[in-house]
Amino acid sequence: MKIENRNIVRLFIFCRENLGLSQRKMAKILAVNQSTVSRIEKGEIFPKKDLIERLEAVMEMNLGQIILMRLNSM
Repeated sequence: MKIENRNIVRLFIFCRENLGLSQRKMAKILAVNQSTVSRIEKGEIFPKKDLIERLEAVMEMNLGQIILMRLNSM
């Protein structure tokens, strides 16, 4: 996994777990395959901008707010 990808991987997992969703349910909400969610969480691929925007919509906050939420939970 590339170092720069670790933070987005952690944020993606944090969002999914914070919502109480399985990878399959998260994939359905984001309109992607479950394998895409799995590969993002493994750091194999980086989510594209449109997927990050859908994640923001699901979380009802922007990426900056998600980062702050994650930091506050540590």
